[in-house]
Amino acid sequence: MAGMKTKTYQLEAVGLATNAVTYAVRGAVKAVRIDVDTATTRTNMIYLVDDYGQIVFSNATLTADATYSPRVQGQTSAGAALTWTEAGTQNTNITANTITTTFFAEPFSVAGNL
Repeated sequence: MAGMKTKTYQLEAVGLATNAVTYAVRGAVKAVRIDVDTATTRTNMIYLVDDYGQIVFSNATLTADATYSPRVQGQTSAGAALTWTEAGTQNTNITANTITTTFFAEPFSVAGNL
């Protein structure tokens, strides 16, 4: 936890409310904790977007407390998608392997406003 900070943003409103706040973030977004007030009776929409329009986190169906770990696909030094391929279980029939390609996921790096 060294070097990590928690930012709390609280919105209290009766009825339909839209609000936004900007925080300067330097580093990686490891987790997003949403604490929905128990008196809330409607769906809550949360969007975290950086200065460049990259959506770090979005959820338009929040109705209860939750913690999320937003991740982004890793890239090679050339900017290509970083993936790995895994061969599946051996079968005795003609289709010997099931091949699965999965992307490497890493926390969002942010060096600006969020």
